[in-house]
Amino acid sequence: IVHISDIHHERLDQSASDKLTDCLKKIEPDFLVVTGDLVDNPWGLGKAKGWLFRLCRECGVNSESNLIIVPGNHDYRIFGNFGFKPVTKLFFQWHFGPWSRKKVVFFPEQGITFLRIDSNPILLGFARGRIRGWQLRRLKKKLCDELVKERQLIEKSTKIVLLHHHPLPVP
Repeated sequence: IVHISDIHHERLDQSASDKLTDCLKKIEPDFLVVTGDLVDNPWGLGKAKGWLFRLCRECGVNSESNLIIVPGNHDYRIFGNFGFKPVTKLFFQWHFGPWSRKKVVFFPEQGITFLRIDSNPILLGFARGRIRGWQLRRLKKKLCDELVKERQLIEKSTKIVLLHHHPLPVP
C-alpha cells in the first residue's frame, strides 16, 4: 500500500514527481491511497486527475479498483477555506465520483478493508479533521446492515481508516 497526501498538483515539482514515479515502479504497490489536497483549488482537479491516473498506469496500480481517494479541504474549497460543501464538493465528485463514493472498500483476497471518512466541515472551511457522530453512525450502519454477507470476512480483515487532516487537537 502506498499512501500519498497533499500533492497540491499546481505546485508539484516535476523532478519530485519523476522520483515518486520511479520509486513506485520499484515498489510495485497493489494499492495507491490518496488522502486529500491533490490541488490548491478545485478547478485544478482535471489536471491532477490526469497526473494521478498516469502515476497509476506507470506503477502498475489498477486505477479502477485499487485507487482509493479521500478528499481534502483544498479539493473541495477555494484556497482550502471558502465554499459551502454541498456545492463545492460537486467538482470533486464530478472528477472522482466512482473512486470517492464508497465508504467501505473491502478487498477479500488481501484481507484489507479501507474505511473512508470525509473530514471536511460542511460550512466553515478551515481544515480540522473533525469526524462527526453522524458520520460514524452511517459508517457503522454500512458495516452492519449492508455488508451482511461479508461481515465475518471484514471483521477478520485489517481495517485502515482514511481521512484528511488528523482528528486530534494540536496546540
